[in-house]
Amino acid sequence: MIKENLEARIDFRVTREERQEIQEDAEASGLSVSEYVRRRALGRRVDSVTDVKMISELRRQGGLLKKIYSESGGMYSEKTAVALANINRFIESLEGSFE
Repeated sequence: MIKENLEARIDFRVTREERQEIQEDAEASGLSVSEYVRRRALGRRVDSVTDVKMISELRRQGGLLKKIYSESGGMYSEKTAVALANINRFIESLEGSFE
């Protein structure tokens, strides 16, 4: 990512509770408070680091289920199909929260 030349400054007041909430949200997204506020104010996307990691782990788990299915010769086909469908629905719900 290319760093922009950030030379202008905007100061604004918030309550202590609002500041705490902004800081927590910025931390959850893996961004500095400045970058978080800039993205939110300009309508840019802010993803939760936790959700991104969760999607990655769910995809990994889905891959492992597919491996079990293949190596078992389809012995657990009904159970793996249900589990994979549930994983895919959860991934879709998380991805929908990014939009």
